[in-house]
Amino acid sequence: MLECRLARQADAKYPFAGLISIVNHSDVPYRIEYDLHPLQYLDLRVERDGLLLPTSFYGNRFSAFGGVETLVLEPGETYTTSVNLLGNLPAEQRLSGTYRITAEYNYAGVILSKIIELCVG
Repeated sequence: MLECRLARQADAKYPFAGLISIVNHSDVPYRIEYDLHPLQYLDLRVERDGLLLPTSFYGNRFSAFGGVETLVLEPGETYTTSVNLLGNLPAEQRLSGTYRITAEYNYAGVILSKIIELCVG
């Protein structure tokens, strides 16, 4: 079973800096094939002050590199990388307010993270 975790990046200079982690809780290795980036299956759902905002698909931020790679997560292993918590929200929509962000990782089934809050102000 995989788990998706989303968090603000501590001590980051950029206000929208976050971390995404994919954790393998199973007893067997889990393989994720990708041709862009392991996060090509990631989307961030963004709400501001209770309203779901229209966003682009986060995984579309990556470019193809001309092959297929495999990320192998051994049992108990975690893959963690940086994300822009508002990276799929157009700049003109990044207004003051309280954002609630959920990560949705969809590789062979959807895995949702817990909601995190981000106050912009």
